[in-house]
Amino acid sequence: MQTAEPPKTVRRRWRWVVVAACVGGVILAVAYFRPRHDRRFVGEWSFTPKGGKPTATFVFLEDGTGHSAAAASLLRIPLRWSTSGDWLFVDDPARDSLDRFSQLMSHVAVLVSGSDLGGRVECLKIVRVDESRIEVRSGAVPSTLHRIAE
Repeated sequence: MQTAEPPKTVRRRWRWVVVAACVGGVILAVAYFRPRHDRRFVGEWSFTPKGGKPTATFVFLEDGTGHSAAAASLLRIPLRWSTSGDWLFVDDPARDSLDRFSQLMSHVAVLVSGSDLGGRVECLKIVRVDESRIEVRSGAVPSTLHRIAE
């Protein structure tokens, strides 16, 4: 009796095709969902609410990390930042990996609905960007980031 089963070499070849397709899919997913960083934002910025005095300083580094400090404080708080379209996301890197899922969901909520839906990631709508100033909006509150000369 003969079976209709293909030879072992053909089955092994298909296994490698499936493995290569899975690895390729993972690489594409990681490349697509990795945080994006707008190089125009790299540097030191003074944060000023509309009509107010500077309240904080932000330092955005090229690798998507940085730190912030309140105007009256020397304490530096680490941060992670990324951009997506017209949004600037700033969040705390000290949160554990379970909370990173809620951060991701907050990013998705902003991109889909235009609002943060109560997430803990600071989501700022980018209104205008030039060399020395970034105008942003958090909800209905306009603010400005002014570049600090080095």
